[in-house]
Amino acid sequence: MDLDRVRFVTQRYPQLQGLTQLPLATLFLTSAMWRSGWFGPSLQSGPRPAAIWFFAGLASAVILECAIRAWYTRTFGFVSPLPGGVRPLDILIGFATALWVDEQLYGPVPVLSLFIAAALLCVGIAYGATQRHYLAVAFVWIVMTLAAFQSSNAPAVLDLSTALCLVIAGVGDHRLLRQTLQPSIEL
Repeated sequence: MDLDRVRFVTQRYPQLQGLTQLPLATLFLTSAMWRSGWFGPSLQSGPRPAAIWFFAGLASAVILECAIRAWYTRTFGFVSPLPGGVRPLDILIGFATALWVDEQLYGPVPVLSLFIAAALLCVGIAYGATQRHYLAVAFVWIVMTLAAFQSSNAPAVLDLSTALCLVIAGVGDHRLLRQTLQPSIEL
């Protein structure tokens, strides 16, 4: 077994619990379907019903995420990650800067979308073999973002792209974790 890969996975164990992303992906997919009119006009009677179902879906996604995290702990045990890596403040500064630049230079593609694609691409390149699936996530994100701004229903396309990216990243991270760590119980 590759010791560097085991070290990489154990240092990022909470972030690599990829199945936790699937409930949120389902919420974004449902939102894309709603915005596209799949549920008929009766459910699109105003912003209040949309907000109610969205927050109910978000609450359900959070509850499911907690249950999935508990499953990971039962299956693989508890791993205390080492400090280090990307600090949340770094991401927040980049995000805020991209929003500010977006407001100053209104262009055909939001700078924030390019920032997100660049961040995903950096993860895929920096971690090579272990995080190669992030190259696909970056590609899907930029293609779908460009498609969204050519679409008459940009919010639905952006919701769909978010759902697809969450699924690709989540399944890829889960596979990496599953291939590297041995379950502590019989599955």
